[in-house]
Parts: sequence; structure tokens; C-alpha cells
Amino acid sequence: MHLFHNFIKTLKKIFVWLLIALITIQVTGYIALQFPATQTLIIKEIVKVASKQINGKIDIRKIYFTFFNKVILQDVTIVSTEQSALLDSLKHNFHQTDTLLHCGKISVSLKSTELMKLKVRLNRIYIEDGLFAIQNEGGQGMTNLSRIFKIDPNRER
Repeated sequence: MHLFHNFIKTLKKIFVWLLIALITIQVTGYIALQFPATQTLIIKEIVKVASKQINGKIDIRKIYFTFFNKVILQDVTIVSTEQSALLDSLKHNFHQTDTLLHCGKISVSLKSTELMKLKVRLNRIYIEDGLFAIQNEGGQGMTNLSRIFKIDPNRER
């Protein structure tokens, strides 16, 4: 009986220390996310990965994380980087670029239950002071949105 009692006591200590370790890791992670240097590093990595996935360039000036389920992005721009006669003409003659999105602030709330599974699922997106320019490009459902994000307009849904 004494051996069983010691075993239970040891299990309780292990459980308490594991709980303390998990809480410490979460608090440390949250504190680390509050430093601008950490946020800048995260922005650079996200933008680098996202820009490789699209035919465009993404710029984000600043990012804030609030607690565990909200991200605020400031000065966000998505511009096409594709080369074509039409786009080159716009740039040369009108000093225009193919800007898909430019906004002062995007606030995104995430489903926190999905974060535990290391998945990102958006709950709500709020855009302030924004310009979202979708342009039809020659019919057949092709737009600058589908071109930049590599979406096939003929694909079955």
C-alpha cells in the first residue's frame, strides 16, 4: 500500500510539472509574439511563402497579434508581378500597376480550436480604408484576381 501511495504522489508531481511547463511555454510564446522583432520575422516568412504561391508581390508594413485568435495587419498591398504587353503599357503610359488590394488595416479573427491542430481557419476578416480592384480580363471569367492567385476560371467547383 505504501508503494502505491508513493506512485500516486509521484504521478501528481509529474502532472503538476507538466502543467507548469505547458503554461510557461504558452505564456513565453505569447510574450515573444508581442515584440516587434518577432512580429517582423513572422511577417517576412509569411510574405516569402505566400509570394511564391501567387503571381504577385505582397507587402505588409506591420502586424500585431492579440491574444491567441486575432491578427491585425497594417498597410497591406498585393500587386501583380506578371509581365504582359497590357501591364507594361499601363505602367509606362499611366504610371499604373496592377494593384489587386491596398488597405490601411486588415483585422482577421481565427478559429482558435483550429490553431491547436496547427491549421489556420479564418473566422472573420475586416478591411478598413481599402481598395480592392478586380478587373475583367478578356472574358471567359478571367480576372486579375484569378491570374494573380492562379485560379482556373474553367475549373469545376
